[in-house]
Amino acid sequence: MIHPLVSVIIPVYNAERYLRAAIKSVQDQTYRNIEILIINDGSTDSSWKILNEIKTYDDRILLISQKNGGISAALNRGIVAASGQFVARMDADDLMLPHRIEAQVRFLQENPELGFCASFMKFIDENDIVYGEYHPEPRTHNALNMMLKRQEIVTYTHPTVTFRTDSARAIGGYKADYEPCEDTEFFGRFITSGAPGLVIPEVLMKYRVHRGSISNQKLIRQIEMSELVRTNFYRRRQGEAEHDPRNLKVLIGAMPYTQQIAYRLKIKARTFQQASKFDRAAGRRFSALFRLMSAALLQPHKAIGHAIRVIQRNLS
Repeated sequence: MIHPLVSVIIPVYNAERYLRAAIKSVQDQTYRNIEILIINDGSTDSSWKILNEIKTYDDRILLISQKNGGISAALNRGIVAASGQFVARMDADDLMLPHRIEAQVRFLQENPELGFCASFMKFIDENDIVYGEYHPEPRTHNALNMMLKRQEIVTYTHPTVTFRTDSARAIGGYKADYEPCEDTEFFGRFITSGAPGLVIPEVLMKYRVHRGSISNQKLIRQIEMSELVRTNFYRRRQGEAEHDPRNLKVLIGAMPYTQQIAYRLKIKARTFQQASKFDRAAGRRFSALFRLMSAALLQPHKAIGHAIRVIQRNLS
């Protein structure tokens, strides 16, 4: 196995509680040829002080500080500064398993047609307690093609992804107008450019879910934007003009009344499903089950099967 340089990019905003553990999980990787690019996005806590302390003991760390500009600006800053052939994404509160980078570099070297790859992950709470696993698709080209044929939204868990640096630069990096779904839009352009991504069927990350880490309004915004990202992705594939994400509210308001009702029910159902994950992370099992049942009532043809599976896991 050839060991090219890998740039680990970590955006940081007020992450003092988990920062040391997150960076240590990168420092402890079995793959040693790495640089660690940490972009401090205007933190107001002690994150910057902690970062400078850690840098003293590891010359692989490069610190960049900027005024708060959001995750897209921070990640684009990192992509520009990256010296590595690959970029491994990482959040300041998550944990890499020791062989994560080694496994993903090998996978991309063995599959040169891919622009990026992701992985399975474990969910952890604020106290590092594991409370579930996530095994997403697409794991094969056939699975990806079937998702595209059905015009599904194709998502990859952002902090589990490693991508080719040149490919990321070629498609123009992240677009802030699509936040908080900038990652889904970004990887969609990878796919459209002919550099798709697959999920390695192996747990390589621990993904932290915070108690109350996202408000209901932000969650609705995230889900509405994800629907727009999906729509624009398939419009782009069909050579059609894309909708401007800055006009999201106008686009929703222009829908026929019956279509608006169906859309709102769909968004509400997905909001309940997502909120149940945060409830579960906080140990609020009955609240999580209630939200899943609510989702099933709003979208029974899609949600009830998922709800039953999760309920069974919670009660087992």
